[in-house]
Amino acid sequence: MRLEKDLYVTEVRISKTINAPYVIEAIGGRYECSLTLNDANLEAWGIDPSEELLGGGMVITLESRSLAQGTEETDLLIDSLEQNTRRKFKRIPSPQFTDEIEYVVRLQTPRDNSPSIPCPYFEIVLELDESEYLEFMELPADTILRLSVRGKQAQKS
Repeated sequence: MRLEKDLYVTEVRISKTINAPYVIEAIGGRYECSLTLNDANLEAWGIDPSEELLGGGMVITLESRSLAQGTEETDLLIDSLEQNTRRKFKRIPSPQFTDEIEYVVRLQTPRDNSPSIPCPYFEIVLELDESEYLEFMELPADTILRLSVRGKQAQKS
């Protein structure tokens, strides 16, 4: 399975922390995603963590593979796959309701029992359409997802 999603960058934090020098916050639909990166990740993906990235976007690509193939630092585990139903009630002009079905996948970097957060570290929450949700449902339990990212600069007006 291969999935591409656009994220809108809302915040870029740069710190002198050796373990986590760059944190990029982005939203994809209703949900926030957090990417904690180091220089090697930024260079490999061609991302410049400057203010030019703010207001622009990133395209994330997820490719499924078996855990038996080994893991790399940009691999993600599926934390949860959800199907949520919301019922909205309307009273005017006459009482009625509509149901909305939302599909969500939550992914994160595998962690050991260490109290420190590894770098890179990713927490990604994505809205899916029904066909993407069904693709995720068909994946075997030992699936991991390889993450790659490319930046899109903000449009100048």
